[in-house]
Amino acid sequence: MPSPAMHNMAVKIQWSALMAAACAACGTTAAPRPLLGPAPRSIVIAPPHAGSGALPPPAAVAFGADRALRGRGYHVLGLAVGFDLLRANDLVRVAWEEQQGLGRIGTELDVDAVLVIDVRRWEVDGSDRFDGASYDLGWRLLSTRGAGLLWENQLQGDYRRPVSEPLDPTRRPDAQPAVMPFGGQRVPTFREPADLAAALHTAALSDLPPR
Repeated sequence: MPSPAMHNMAVKIQWSALMAAACAACGTTAAPRPLLGPAPRSIVIAPPHAGSGALPPPAAVAFGADRALRGRGYHVLGLAVGFDLLRANDLVRVAWEEQQGLGRIGTELDVDAVLVIDVRRWEVDGSDRFDGASYDLGWRLLSTRGAGLLWENQLQGDYRRPVSEPLDPTRRPDAQPAVMPFGGQRVPTFREPADLAAALHTAALSDLPPR
């Protein structure tokens, strides 16, 4: 079994690679990919989509997507409100499958686009506590005004919760905390799967042009 230090180093390298790939660590490593149509003023988020025949993904997979979109400057319906409105108007499958009825979403909900979260894999480890997850997620921003697919992104990988370092009995209680090396990055610790999902939404949607 690897030591806690080796485990944490592997998690750190893995998470740093994810953040670098998603341009989320500092937001300056690459320019956001451009929209393929007019920038939407308002967006609704559809319930997570797992594909035909797959078990419905947990609602927690969508946690934080609305906040991430607002962080990019967009007006977004709250998650629960958007889910309820789409279901009440029988529009969830329309959003998932990019049917021509997308215009109905714009008319019924008065929004310019719908964000679909495609869940290709979401496998959570740990029963008593959250130890990690394997994921493969996609994001599609679809116009409800006839402009088709406006933007898309995807992230896949694995997250493992850092292992606590054993206490050093020789360390003084008043000792200074360990100094991170220049350019270092602390390994994030997520208490719940929803916290990881929120971080992934922030990472993926950082590639969406701000409004």
